Amino acid sequence: MKEINDSVKLGKKIGSVLDKVLQENSNCLPVWKNITSDINLLSIVSQGYHSEFETEPCNKFSRKDIKFNDTEQLIIDDLLSNLLNKGVIELTSHQFGEVVSHIFIRPKPDGSHRLILNLSNLNEHLEYKHFKMETIKSAVELVKQNCLFSRLDIKDTFDSLKISLEDRKYLRFKWKDNFFSLLLCQTVYCPL
Repeated sequence: MKEINDSVKLGKKIGSVLDKVLQENSNCLPVWKNITSDINLLSIVSQGYHSEFETEPCNKFSRKDIKFNDTEQLIIDDLLSNLLNKGVIELTSHQFGEVVSHIFIRPKPDGSHRLILNLSNLNEHLEYKHFKMETIKSAVELVKQNCLFSRLDIKDTFDSLKISLEDRKYLRFKWKDNFFSLLLCQTVYCPL
């Protein structure tokens, strides 16, 4: 019973941290230090997520220009305005070694649209790490006696995960003669 109470307390602590992260993403390091001493996690929280590259990307520019109709352009303008206001992206200028990708939109089931940054230019340089569970058996083998499980919805937490300053030059796109850089992870990016 004590383990269950401890698990519930830990779950509440993690939930509290996630709430704080979503509210004030730049000042949450002391709260994270109360939960973990994991150096890698604390580094991501304090300095931002740093991509692990096998080869250094350098001066890549998406060659394929996508043509958008007037309605799509208005949708993209609105989405970019929203992301600028949230601090997810920023206006930027050229930088040596940058990777400039293109954007496009896809409809969501609720009728709104999702802005997608096509990082295929970058994917070929990222280090591949296999982390998929092969079978239910391999997942079950990870479970030890007295393990407790909890469900946690973290769908919005990527908006609060900073990208390291040195990696922002790899997460750029151009829209109407302006260059933008991604500041916060909107999603996880990894090799396909």
